Amino acid sequence: MKISEIQAALQSSDSQDRVRGVTALRKCDSAVAVPMLLSKVDDREFIVRSLVAMGLRQTQTAEAFAALLKMMQFDRDPNVRAEAANSLSMFGTEAIPHLVEAFRRDDNWLVRRSIMAPLYEMQCPDAVFEICAIGLGGEDLAVQEAAIDGFGLLANTVKQEEALQQLLPL
Repeated sequence: MKISEIQAALQSSDSQDRVRGVTALRKCDSAVAVPMLLSKVDDREFIVRSLVAMGLRQTQTAEAFAALLKMMQFDRDPNVRAEAANSLSMFGTEAIPHLVEAFRRDDNWLVRRSIMAPLYEMQCPDAVFEICAIGLGGEDLAVQEAAIDGFGLLANTVKQEEALQQLLPL
């Protein structure tokens, strides 16, 4: 799609057109894509907002980080918050404290699982321990199981003993 076609699609009242427009932005330079993606952060359709979060993951700009943080914290749909969290994790260590805080505040299972998976990959034992302790104390069984798995990842780290103390009563 040409830029003019993408712009027209993003302004369409048809959500499928907006989806096509957001998807087409993947092939654009971030200088072009980011402003257009940011214009759809508050789109009325959750699928469009989810695709915006996916698109912002690829840009790695300060604007994208800020938008993803806002989406993760305030979007009304847990699917969008989860996608924003997943995308925010692609920014690496600067995202860790924000992801931990979102895990603490948002008890939706999908959001929490979307935070757990990337943190488990990041080599951040303090953050992993914190979210696992919170997740284990929550009510969702899938999150509790993932927390138990996460504690297992802390073997041979500075959090090994604390993780073991969380697991022994189980």
